Amino acid sequence: MPAAADSVRWDVASKTVIKAMIGAGVLLRPDGRPVPAGITALASPVARLRDGFRDRTEAFLLEVLIERLDDVTVRDHRALAHVLFRQFDREVPIGDLEDRVVILLARLADRVELQGDRYVARTVRAH
Repeated sequence: MPAAADSVRWDVASKTVIKAMIGAGVLLRPDGRPVPAGITALASPVARLRDGFRDRTEAFLLEVLIERLDDVTVRDHRALAHVLFRQFDREVPIGDLEDRVVILLARLADRVELQGDRYVARTVRAH
């Protein structure tokens, strides 16, 4: 039976990660400004990563999910943990991943609010 890594399309995975990092604004050009999303993004030189790039990128992905699904509630932390993390490391307990979702939601406090038991994005990004 082939290892799970044998079936991963690394070209697709790497492009997806880079796109998320561009959306999160964590890839910085030589002048220190984020690589802007758009037609030139993938051809832009990158000099460094913004501090906290992993947290910022994961929070960006969570924000996109909240915006696009438009019906994410406080009862969805486990589902969000599965969507964002579970397939990549099955050795990490799901409770730890749910805690990670809560931490990422806290990072989004200036852009996502809780209305009743539903998360609502305050601003909608252009996708």
